[in-house]
Amino acid sequence: MKNILIIGMGKFGENLALKLNNLGDDVCIVDEDADKISALSNKITNAFVADCTNIDALKDLGIKQYDVCVVAIGENFQSSLEITALLKELGAKKIVAKANSDIQSKFLTMAGADNIIYPEFDSAEKLAVICDSSRLFDFISLSDKIGIYEIQAKKSWVGKAVHSLDLRNKYNINIVALKINNDVSIPTADYIFTGEEHLFVIGNQEDVVNLTK
Repeated sequence: MKNILIIGMGKFGENLALKLNNLGDDVCIVDEDADKISALSNKITNAFVADCTNIDALKDLGIKQYDVCVVAIGENFQSSLEITALLKELGAKKIVAKANSDIQSKFLTMAGADNIIYPEFDSAEKLAVICDSSRLFDFISLSDKIGIYEIQAKKSWVGKAVHSLDLRNKYNINIVALKINNDVSIPTADYIFTGEEHLFVIGNQEDVVNLTK
């Protein structure tokens, strides 16, 4: 279970909050519109009305307690930019910000966002799965249950060969490729894990999420 703060209860923020709540995460939602918060307060326990461009309001939320802070504001980019910068200033562990264009993405990254999401391309359900996992970075769905996932190798795998881990039987996954510093290759059975790898694996979503938590 993770503590996740979502700022901005537009349709995307709302769907993300509900999906994460269903996954069992501890979700806190914030919006300056009292009506939006009231409509969700019976589903999300931690729901607050606040203007998050005010640093004191963010301080009251205890930013450092959250594993992920999501800035899901889409209508007011200036507010999104200000909030992202304030979250960074307050020591947020991980900031995910919503962008509608490449130029917005660049400014949000400069302000301190660790990850940028484009709602037109990335669904709230996809982001929820990524936020819910510690070592899952991206994925492509092949069906309702099966997909190709980019994950980080477990620490316990370091120094061991691919064939010795028996990943298919132990974790129900198969390695498709691995990436080190943006160089992608297909590992042999004798490949020794160093801990620097990102792996592309194919498997059931539930199995992969459990592996990466």
